[in-house]
Amino acid sequence: MNSLDSPYKSLKLFHLAAISLLCCGISLAEENSVYTNTTLIWCCFCGVFAIYRLNDFIDNAANLKNNLAHFFKNKLNLFFTLQFVLLTLPIAFIYLSWTAWLALGLSGLVGALYSIKFHFGNTVFRIKNTFLVKNLTIGLSWGSLILIGAGNVSSPLVKSMVLFTIVQVLIGSVIRDIPDREKDRTHNVQSLPIVLGINKTILLLHVLNMLSLGAVLLSVSSKNLWFTFSCVILWRLVTLSQIKRTFSSVFWSQKANLFTCTLLFIVFYLTTFMYAI
Repeated sequence: MNSLDSPYKSLKLFHLAAISLLCCGISLAEENSVYTNTTLIWCCFCGVFAIYRLNDFIDNAANLKNNLAHFFKNKLNLFFTLQFVLLTLPIAFIYLSWTAWLALGLSGLVGALYSIKFHFGNTVFRIKNTFLVKNLTIGLSWGSLILIGAGNVSSPLVKSMVLFTIVQVLIGSVIRDIPDREKDRTHNVQSLPIVLGINKTILLLHVLNMLSLGAVLLSVSSKNLWFTFSCVILWRLVTLSQIKRTFSSVFWSQKANLFTCTLLFIVFYLTTFMYAI
């Protein structure tokens, strides 16, 4: 099969994880209409689709400029692009604030630039291939979903959630690098498991996981954050322990890993409801 005809990866779990984080932010918003929330969720859905589809395409295409037409030969790619330009953008102009627009735009731009190769003379720079820059970029981009949903960064609760999410998503991005280490080595991707080795990488992730609880100090009066963050950290501890036993496990490195974002939303939503009673 020609590399250009290779199937795109399934995005169901990525969509669920991203929308879960966005909904965490929405639950922290001071005021949001159902129209605003629906628009935010759909923009998030479209953004994940576009960014990850583009990433798969660039990875498979020999030359982006010469093969962009091939990208739009895929009917689903063409449909999402047209509906986003002709329908979603006009609706978003009506219902989203400039803060949400700016955050969404920057996050989308970073996501689009994530896989593109930049040539500087004989040097080729690619965010995806750069040591730690890749993981920091993913953490910041996904962490911004909390901010986008909340619509402000002045609340200590929002700051805590954003910081915690950035660290946890960064950890998750490194976890996904572990089963891909041979592929990354072939493509000259300087991932943490390649540079440090798997055992040292997992040890470092354990340390970062425990340190992420420090994000709660930005909002020390929030009792439900202590419980929420502790549950997520415990879940991450379990996944890291299982991954150390089975490096190539798709369940623990992908499914259980991405579920962390959904778990964050579920526990935070339930504890917020319980404390409100």
